[in-house]
Amino acid sequence: MERAAGESTADGLLKVQRLQGVIAAMVIELQRADAKATAVCGAAGGFLTAGVALLAGLGVTARGPAAALLLASALLAVAVGVALWALRPVLPRVGSAEALLGVRRAVDIGPVVASIAGLGVAEQLRLEEARLVVLAGLARQKFRAVCVAVDLIVAALGVAGIGSLSLYVMG
Repeated sequence: MERAAGESTADGLLKVQRLQGVIAAMVIELQRADAKATAVCGAAGGFLTAGVALLAGLGVTARGPAAALLLASALLAVAVGVALWALRPVLPRVGSAEALLGVRRAVDIGPVVASIAGLGVAEQLRLEEARLVVLAGLARQKFRAVCVAVDLIVAALGVAGIGSLSLYVMG
């Protein structure tokens, strides 16, 4: 019976190690999402700056292109906001501290860190599973926000392109 329990513990520890590897991969995905959000924020910010500068230089007679450029600038401003929202460091509301740290929010972290080493295999497995769920949710939210920001940039570039073409056709 003792041998079977030892094998079960070894299997459990192997599962914990596998989950820790998946969690490490998920942390890398979170870093990728942050890098993409940073790039999107920079691109949208640069386009927004150019759009506002062009808008300031347009004459009063170019109402159509000015309206298109104003709409494009508004879309770009929203894209910057969405990208910044993706970069904002937050923990999810539901179960984040408990899942990521194994504690309630009001509890001091010192004793918890000391007690993690004393967790059994089943508790470690449960904790790692909860961490993976929380990190996967964070990654999903960040990638969705980056996708929305990219879509807004594409729409803004399309609107600005239409405005530029109308300026070319009129002039």
